Amino acid sequence: RSYPGLAEKFLGFLDVQSQGQETLWIDTRSYNIVINAYAKSGNKNAVKRAESLLLQMEQMDSKVKPNILSYSGVISCIALSTHHKIDASSAEEILRRLEMRQEIVNHELKPDNVIYNQVINLYSKSGSTGSAARAEGLLNRMQQIANAGNSKATPDIRTYNLVLSAYANEKGPAEAEMILHRLETNGSIQPNAISYITCMDSYAKVGDVHNALRILSLMEKSFKDGNAEAKPTRRAYTSALNALAKSGRGDAGVRAEALVQTMERLYKAGNKDLEPDTTVYNVLINCHKNSSAKKAEQVLYRMGKRDVVSYSSVITAYSQKGGIEAAKRAQALLEEMKKEDVEPNAQTFNSAIMAFARSGGNGAAKKSRGASEKDGRNV
Repeated sequence: RSYPGLAEKFLGFLDVQSQGQETLWIDTRSYNIVINAYAKSGNKNAVKRAESLLLQMEQMDSKVKPNILSYSGVISCIALSTHHKIDASSAEEILRRLEMRQEIVNHELKPDNVIYNQVINLYSKSGSTGSAARAEGLLNRMQQIANAGNSKATPDIRTYNLVLSAYANEKGPAEAEMILHRLETNGSIQPNAISYITCMDSYAKVGDVHNALRILSLMEKSFKDGNAEAKPTRRAYTSALNALAKSGRGDAGVRAEALVQTMERLYKAGNKDLEPDTTVYNVLINCHKNSSAKKAEQVLYRMGKRDVVSYSSVITAYSQKGGIEAAKRAQALLEEMKKEDVEPNAQTFNSAIMAFARSGGNGAAKKSRGASEKDGRNV
């Protein structure tokens, strides 16, 4: 546990006691330690106290002067505060103070891309109106500062990815893709896997299968053209699968099967990054469950580790199908879960109840209810 208040009091004590001494008892790092303690503390007054310490440093005539880490520490306080909503504008004000001090007081105090990325990250997460434009504005300012001679402020791949995410969170996938295209034509920086996946996730969120798969194709092409950082990962394919699952398309299962089979083939060929895991197969089951409960169940026995989501999704598929045979399969899967030591949850039993409700018979429903009560649950 951090006690920044005590640290600040001790700092003040040392400051008073060191007056008139030849040896400097406290320095810039002393203040930075306390600021960082506030950032990690979760104290409701952390931001206020950290800003106060920064102001003290700015107003001092001694050798204690704020450095990049001092401003970065205050921004961290703002970012980590759990008592206020994301306040990117306050973080940008601290950044402005740094820029002004570098311009007027200390020309060697040059802001770098790390501190700019801190502020852009806050805009990226906020999703509030105007946040994406503010993030892009900071990116543009970084480039201007770099062009003026401060190479430390040059935007990097993280900068572009954060701006891309800001547009995805506030505006949507089409606007996010514009930043991806800007990155692709940058010349000095190439998009990486995160760039493409962020854009794919944005399309997947709205169930836009066509564009999610199109971005995956762009990613594959970029990698084949020599961009090693754009190597398609399991995470990228999972994003495409999520788009198919969310779309509700009748051919979602067929198209998802093709993607997973591609992953399986590439994994067997030596690409260990594309080994389908439980999450991949669970999403594949979801793609099948609206059209074919049987195919959804086939995936269940094709995958390695099965969890409660795997079984529940297949039971849901049978509940949607209806009929006595579907109810029997749902019951059999419930019994198999117990044998496999997979703990059912409320969704599992609710799906099973729905399967029995649509079966046209009473016996199976009673059997399921008895199984859930025996398992110690009220359903």
